[in-house]
Amino acid sequence: MIDPRSPFTKLLPELFPVVAAHLPLYSTSVTVLSLALTNHGLYEIVYPLLYSCMVIRNETDALNVLEKMLVDRKLGHLVRELYIMSELSLPTPEGEPPSDVVTRLQKVVREGLLPYIHTLGIYLLRGWHRKRLDEEDVVFWKELRNNCPRLRGIVISGLDHWQIGGWDQLFQVSEPKGLKHGLTHLVLNFKGQFSDEDGAKRLYKSIHCHSPSLQTLVLRSTDRYHSPSCILILEFPRLKSLTLDGFWVRDTLEAMAFWHRHPSLERLRLPNSHRSDLWFDKRIELGLLPNLRHFQANFVNVLPLAPILQQLVSLSIDQSINAQVPYLLRSAIPSGLPHLKSLEIDQDFSSYPHVLRLEGTTWYESADRTFHEARDLKQASRTFANDYIESIARGAPNLEELALHGYESYSSTKTEFIQHFGEFTHLERLYYRCLNSRLDPNSASFGTNANHATFIDSSRSLAMMCKSLKTITDLSTKTVPYLTSTIHRNQGGDVDEVIVGKGYGTQIGSEDDPFPRNPRPLVGPPS
Repeated sequence: MIDPRSPFTKLLPELFPVVAAHLPLYSTSVTVLSLALTNHGLYEIVYPLLYSCMVIRNETDALNVLEKMLVDRKLGHLVRELYIMSELSLPTPEGEPPSDVVTRLQKVVREGLLPYIHTLGIYLLRGWHRKRLDEEDVVFWKELRNNCPRLRGIVISGLDHWQIGGWDQLFQVSEPKGLKHGLTHLVLNFKGQFSDEDGAKRLYKSIHCHSPSLQTLVLRSTDRYHSPSCILILEFPRLKSLTLDGFWVRDTLEAMAFWHRHPSLERLRLPNSHRSDLWFDKRIELGLLPNLRHFQANFVNVLPLAPILQQLVSLSIDQSINAQVPYLLRSAIPSGLPHLKSLEIDQDFSSYPHVLRLEGTTWYESADRTFHEARDLKQASRTFANDYIESIARGAPNLEELALHGYESYSSTKTEFIQHFGEFTHLERLYYRCLNSRLDPNSASFGTNANHATFIDSSRSLAMMCKSLKTITDLSTKTVPYLTSTIHRNQGGDVDEVIVGKGYGTQIGSEDDPFPRNPRPLVGPPS
């Protein structure tokens, strides 16, 4: 029951939609539901908002909600944003008629039951490789323009290239013709190519047509190494968030010209670039990308931005070797990154001679805060054990979340890994490939405590060492949800209980993502 003195009891009803619109997408549904259940008065006000922004996390719930819209034909009129993450179980595509999520969503759209929707997101998980989209499916994307005239945000994730019979027809969905508004958000995450297909040309043409209105552009493909020139030659006057995943930049001058033309960028993610690609000059000047707050790239492309990294709130570094990230935080930037709240590190240890010629690969910091250069190859090899975590805590002392992708040394123990986390005083969320836990959270045995004993034990040890920790998430699985432990403490701050459940990825910088994930980069460091 909500406290009668709470400010929410005095809030004007028309302001609740404004409050809900400013919540992070990943927590909107659960927060609004919790608010609706506090008392009868708030329920009447807040209940319609449950359908305004819908975040549906599995196939069963998605099928039930879509069926409810087909029965109560006014229900879909409340929907403004709809995000569906769904696997494809074996029975559903073989039913009569087929009853998978995409088929049922098509029916809802074709019957005009989502007339006011402005953002549609479809995230397809396991099992969809068994279903090939036919001509009727492709026509559906064209019908979106007529049946959802206010649509301005499109998210499509998880389709294989072969499933759609070529990009050519599918990308007609993003043509401005017939849309009441230009697209502001376009997110395409495919298992296939963006290049050497007629559909790629149509895609880039569509992006060009929408460039005046686009605020978010995300292009991801598992078939990596295609040129970003078709994007870098464009101008996006309103662009705030850009992700180019797996692109192979060959012209640094072209990329630099793009950054200078887009000072409005707040989020920039460049994962899975080839390690020899340079998106930036070796040393950039102050004033480049003045609004940038969230950045992801490999170490080679993070290092040149050292002069402006202090403005960041979140930073994700791919393809780092040995102690390159501690080197960045402690030596390349002597004052560290005190404003950084979120850090993700993809790290590998290596002692190959050609690797050691790279900047920062032989550097390390000892427990007494002294900087050293390794004397030999064996000494240069660093894992998350040693003094690595301690250096991170010194260079980014105010971290609230930390994600680690890497391989532990066979000689390191749980104690060696955990003992340095006491240096963090603000860390609330830790994400890593847990030392002994490999349980798939989608498996039937997910809820059995017996299978979680090791994970619980490690989580408890970490929480005892780091007094601020609230959740620990295992990134071992390739898809969400992840295995997550929630730490409950007594009034004295000691660990009282560890509860295992399902969770998602890092939160800071992912406020516009309904299903945050932290996959390990596909491109590893040189070996």
